[in-house]
Amino acid sequence: MPWDLQRGAACPMVLLITCFLFALKRAAAISATVSDDNKITVSLQPQDVTNGSSLYYVKITQSINLTSYKLQFEDFNHTLPPPLVFNASYHGIYYLVTLLTGSSKSSVKPVHLVAVLTKPLPVNSVAIYDFKQSPQTGVLFDIQYPKQATNFFSRLKISYIEGSHYRSSLHKDFLKGKLIFNTWLPGTCYSNITVQLVGEANVNKVPLMEYSDVGHEPKHHRTVPYPPSNVSMKIVYGRSQPSSEHPAGHE
Repeated sequence: MPWDLQRGAACPMVLLITCFLFALKRAAAISATVSDDNKITVSLQPQDVTNGSSLYYVKITQSINLTSYKLQFEDFNHTLPPPLVFNASYHGIYYLVTLLTGSSKSSVKPVHLVAVLTKPLPVNSVAIYDFKQSPQTGVLFDIQYPKQATNFFSRLKISYIEGSHYRSSLHKDFLKGKLIFNTWLPGTCYSNITVQLVGEANVNKVPLMEYSDVGHEPKHHRTVPYPPSNVSMKIVYGRSQPSSEHPAGHE
């Protein structure tokens, strides 16, 4: 399963994209959003329409392998054309959306660009166990997540209620879905525990972050309390009480 887009083989691609972003100096005006079903919707804005341009295209480039797709807006006169919808194949990566305009196909050039980040797929299931070495403060998370080659994430977000307080934290180091969490309080109830995958990117010095939906049933766990350390034992003997009965015939 691919892991971090900002490391390893992806670095040359990120460098190439960054150089392209610096070369495109005009401010982005085109609108691009990502829906929950991983569709990128691109809308033309009034400031995108220029005199002398009759053709309006969108080029969508996926950062994982720089594959590009070109879509064309419908011809329009007084009203803006309907949005374009693109079905993104990858989850947890960023896509570059470039607006291209011109009076003919040979004169089309890029004028605006925005970057959008898709959500990783949600976690399938979570199991929580006492950590044997320190069950008072430690738990072991067993996390089952989608391992498709099209699903990317860089960290995990763990959220929970500690007593009556909401807590959350981000984690990067875990192995085969196993994560040891060793900072909880002893003898404490933890409720509404959820795990989300986190997709991250940095495009032209702009950080992007998206969390997966919560796809598993929220969990509950109670840590083991510490045993008492100052227990003492004292034996107390009770006194025997004299008999209150009298022999018959006597007062």
